[in-house]
Amino acid sequence: MKKLSVSKIEWWSKLMFCLLGIINCLPVVYDWIKPAYQLATMMVFLITSWLLWGKKYRDKHFIWLFALFLGTQFLATFANARSHLIGNLVHIVFVMSICLITLVGDKEVGEKLVKWLAICLQFFSFACSVFALALAVSGLSTTLYYGKHVALRLGFHGGRLFGLLNPNGGALLAVISMTLAVYLYRHYPQYKKALMTNMALQFIYFSLQQSRGALLCAMTVLFLLTAFVFKKERIRQQILLLMTSFLLLFSAYFMTIKVAEKYGEFIRSESIERLESADDEGEYGESREFSVKSGSRSQIWVRALKMGQKQPVFGYGFRNIKPNMAKFFKTFKMKEALGGGFHNIFLTVFVASGMLGLVSFIVLLAYIAFSFSKYILLSDNVDGKIIMALALAYLPVQLVESIIMYSPSGFNIIFWFLVGIGFYYNELWMREGKNSETLS
Repeated sequence: MKKLSVSKIEWWSKLMFCLLGIINCLPVVYDWIKPAYQLATMMVFLITSWLLWGKKYRDKHFIWLFALFLGTQFLATFANARSHLIGNLVHIVFVMSICLITLVGDKEVGEKLVKWLAICLQFFSFACSVFALALAVSGLSTTLYYGKHVALRLGFHGGRLFGLLNPNGGALLAVISMTLAVYLYRHYPQYKKALMTNMALQFIYFSLQQSRGALLCAMTVLFLLTAFVFKKERIRQQILLLMTSFLLLFSAYFMTIKVAEKYGEFIRSESIERLESADDEGEYGESREFSVKSGSRSQIWVRALKMGQKQPVFGYGFRNIKPNMAKFFKTFKMKEALGGGFHNIFLTVFVASGMLGLVSFIVLLAYIAFSFSKYILLSDNVDGKIIMALALAYLPVQLVESIIMYSPSGFNIIFWFLVGIGFYYNELWMREGKNSETLS
């Protein structure tokens, strides 16, 4: 009875946090649920820490490497103790709690959590895509203001479709949804029509976003699925499917750029507010939005690198980045850089915690990539492979975005849930392998 009650506590606490994380993908909602979200984070972190102590489905190497990275963050904070000490400490504990919450301690919880995560994301992505496509068809283009300094763009702006999510976020959600739909199809073939309908909507929605980061994610997960996950297919069929899919993705991506730009120009003349009216928004209100124009990332990277080189060992501390940016960024660039975390997770970590933090972070990601790649190559469990392929596809995106660290966004939570579930599958596979060797 005690074991059952502990399992239920872990299940309900993580399910609640998972649902809050998905809702948190919406910038509009975050300000409203922020207190409940932070309280839930602390509660679930304490519960998870208690449950994971001594559990068999945990990866000790991952925990130690994560602890090493956490140590570098505290070093950076105390090295810059004269500024925002308490704020940096609270932010570190909060964000790191998000990463550790997702580790799975119970087998029953691991099996149910991945299914519910996939199902909830199907409904969420369906609602987001329907809303955005309705805006596209209606021709509505506007900018709404809520809160003190926050703006919500709706419709086509700069040739890109904005809905409940910004273009990069919407495109990434579409890729995640389509990948998890493949997982659900294997378990619930009776819902094939519903899953295929949502996948079609997500593909259309994805095509209208013009997100290079999400396109990179889609190509990575597509390559892993066709080349390694479903490897029982014939080689010729794999290559044909891979080439056809890449061609379809590239064609849809580049064709919709021209179509969206022309359509956007047409409706912009009749829009409620022009995009230029949003240029003077609040200084940090768009911190959870991606930049409309992605061509200026190289300028941001160069200035962020110069900023990091001034304090290369311990960095500035995450909360100290904003006050020190004026020396390296113009006001306009500051909004773009802050909005995307320098649009590169490695630069963000370097500026925040110096070379110590960057090296430990790279080692942590390398261990995740190595463990998951090994599983994909050697294991026969297709479910685990799909989850790990999606987690690995997140990593190349971090070269042009910054969403898996220092961020309370739902996409950060989804990534770490994928990592936590992936390590659950990996530990289960390792234990079964050792047991089979003992029996033989």
